[in-house]
Amino acid sequence: MKHIQLLFSISVWLIILSQNINAQVNLVNGSKFLKIQFLNQAPPNDKFALIDTLLIIKQNVDTIEFLLTNSNTKFKKINKKTYLIKGSDSILLYDYDLAPNDNFFLKKSNGQMDSFVVDSVNYKKLNDNKNYKHWYLRNKSNDLKITWLENLGEKNIGWDYSNYDLFDFNSALKAICINESLIYWNNG
Repeated sequence: MKHIQLLFSISVWLIILSQNINAQVNLVNGSKFLKIQFLNQAPPNDKFALIDTLLIIKQNVDTIEFLLTNSNTKFKKINKKTYLIKGSDSILLYDYDLAPNDNFFLKKSNGQMDSFVVDSVNYKKLNDNKNYKHWYLRNKSNDLKITWLENLGEKNIGWDYSNYDLFDFNSALKAICINESLIYWNNG
């Protein structure tokens, strides 16, 4: 009987431990994204902080529409795909079904198509000590790299990375907070 109790206790402990290993991140209303904006106007090297707050507009079983309030950027997540909504145009930015060696085609905001390959997909621990799923993608033509954090956006730019090749000149994602807790801090 003691062996059964011990096995049961170990099983319960392993289940609890495995649930905490890999965080299941959902879009959370009120999540905050701190960005550093760079201006090329006067004076040189001006920077300022911008906080975008995620606001869920509409939600049903498999679709979530959300807005980043400060930048007024709208997105639509359908199952495991997230689209940037610009007027009547939908631009696929994230496809969380992709596996290593899969191809991903991005329509940039200037209308050009870029081709990426998924180098790897794995879990990595963030500031809240939970593991989050990461997709590491590489542009096939110029070797620029992007990293998706599941349901958190692109790790260096934020949700809208459609002009990823210009991000050094525009803005950089610095931190993500959910429910007032720091989830991600960009050391770059």
